[in-house]
Amino acid sequence: MKKIIALYRRGDTGKTETLNYVIEILNTITTGNLIPLVPNHTDRQATFVFNGLTVSVCTAGDNAAEIKQNEAYFNNQKCDIAITASRSRGESVDAINAMANSNGVGIQWVRKLVRPHNVYHLNVSDAHQIISWIY
Repeated sequence: MKKIIALYRRGDTGKTETLNYVIEILNTITTGNLIPLVPNHTDRQATFVFNGLTVSVCTAGDNAAEIKQNEAYFNNQKCDIAITASRSRGESVDAINAMANSNGVGIQWVRKLVRPHNVYHLNVSDAHQIISWIY
């Protein structure tokens, strides 16, 4: 693992949907299959080879148990870039810091944008920002 990208904010702000957009965009880029960007509220995990890097995305991350499951997935996939959701503070942040320390890598914290309207556009914008941090 070379870097962790953590999308953080309080609960119910669209972190899962945003990371699902990251998965959809990476899938389209790496396979050429066009998938419409529709909101997906289901937690999932996916791995891609993107720009010569193995990139793994886990949409869950609201607590330490989920972060530990994500870390096991990241290690199993031998990813270069690990992307996860996180809360703004507390046990998920502590677990991500511990993961970074145990792997000797840095963390790129990405604050989830939140507004009452145009949520779709904010989530897609955040997804593109996250993808820009992969390089």
